[in-house]
Amino acid sequence: MPSAKTLKALGTVVVAVIAVVLAMVLSSQDSDSSATAGSATSSTSASVATSAQKSSAQQVSSDAPARVLATLVEIDAGRWPDSANAVGTKGGVTFRNSEGRLPAVGAGGGRVVYQEWDVNPKKNGQGRDAERIVTGNDGSAWYTLDHYETFTRIR
Repeated sequence: MPSAKTLKALGTVVVAVIAVVLAMVLSSQDSDSSATAGSATSSTSASVATSAQKSSAQQVSSDAPARVLATLVEIDAGRWPDSANAVGTKGGVTFRNSEGRLPAVGAGGGRVVYQEWDVNPKKNGQGRDAERIVTGNDGSAWYTLDHYETFTRIR
């Protein structure tokens, strides 16, 4: 009988594989409609115009690394940062968007409230790295590899 730790690690691998497959399927569907619907992803260091973006429920970026998509699956399932099994991994804290690099207003006209999440589990004896996922109450999700300087829309 496998140990609980082995089963948990296996579960994490399965979730990561599902996230990658989901991203590939959604990204291939997105490429079929991108000619009429606009770009599915955007990288920005300035404010992003929401009118050029598609529905967040239908959009997943193929530009985001697999580990980012796997972490987003964990966030959506309500398991992150606990599933990281790493003390000091953070998630769910309010992200203020004080530089205005993300849209302040959602497609429905309401104010978007954001939360930030570590992408990677914190390693013992080291600080948290710069990679973050920022999720909005409008269903949007963004990835930054440089601690909020630039963002790539995941959905």
